Amino acid sequence: MGPVGGFNINNISMAGVNSFAGNAMLMDNKSMNISSAGTGALTILLTETNLTLGALARFDGVFTGTITNASVTRSFYLDPSNAGLLTNLLGSTTFGSGSFSQVASLSGPFSLTEQIVLTATGAGALLSSDDNISIRAPEPASLALLGGGLAAFGLIRRRRRV
Repeated sequence: MGPVGGFNINNISMAGVNSFAGNAMLMDNKSMNISSAGTGALTILLTETNLTLGALARFDGVFTGTITNASVTRSFYLDPSNAGLLTNLLGSTTFGSGSFSQVASLSGPFSLTEQIVLTATGAGALLSSDDNISIRAPEPASLALLGGGLAAFGLIRRRRRV
């Protein structure tokens, strides 16, 4: 990665998965390691766009990490316009770890953004973290999808026999 201002970005690794109305990881900041040579502030935005789900979903997020000589605010945002904007706050923490759960109503593609604001209070500031957000679709929706898929499979099989 390399230096950005007074900070050295040693590693940022993110993975995203588009979950179709199921229970899965949507966005995983797999590994992050940032250090500083002095004081200052750094803002990082990690965005995933074109996610699709059913009309109602529960977002669960977990923040984990180590913070030294710094204050850090990490936040997840949902943008129903799919533009990667910081529109609807799902959850946030200013501590080394934390979690959240939020229900949202959706229609069409949307985006998720993790905003990380690192303020180094002295030399040797360090943020090492692994944050993620997952989705839990309501059980009736999962059953309806399964039933619809089985019905469609049955119709296709019936047509091939006729």
